[in-house]
Amino acid sequence: MAKKILIVDDEKALANVLNLKLTNAGFETTVVYNGEDALTLLKAGSYDLALIDIMMPKRDGFSVLEELKKQGVATPVFALSNLGQEEDVAHVKALGAKEYIMKTDVSPADILGKVTAFLGMPAQTNATPLAAPETIAIQETPAPATQTEVEIPKPTEVEIPKAMMPAAEPTKTKPPLW
Repeated sequence: MAKKILIVDDEKALANVLNLKLTNAGFETTVVYNGEDALTLLKAGSYDLALIDIMMPKRDGFSVLEELKKQGVATPVFALSNLGQEEDVAHVKALGAKEYIMKTDVSPADILGKVTAFLGMPAQTNATPLAAPETIAIQETPAPATQTEVEIPKPTEVEIPKAMMPAAEPTKTKPPLW
């Protein structure tokens, strides 16, 4: 059974890339774009991990973590942020986050590596490897003995497209300074 991960980030492009990476690695993912939706899902469902952005609309990651701690929700959280102040890192860790990941310092592949290491499962892809055929049949076919004539375009046929192209503007140069 695939591990379930909740991705919470208002940066839709990043959330969708993480979703794609984690899904291709064999995880079951859910994506939401604000803290309110994250709280609703985390209280109602069971996730093996939540990746939560700190700066989001409706409810930021700090208040989501505070509410999770208050409600006794035990889902492990990796905090994602571009905030690099030591106070923010310490605050997030005190609220129970297992990891604090600076989004500007890592790639989605790095995040996948951290998730896989934390959940204790190797990265897997949903892609089916191509099977090599046991035998390859090669049929030799002789080349045709006939020659084909190639028509060389007349100059007018080449000149017509050139006439349709806009003329290039002359290059302007500045006089030397000395």
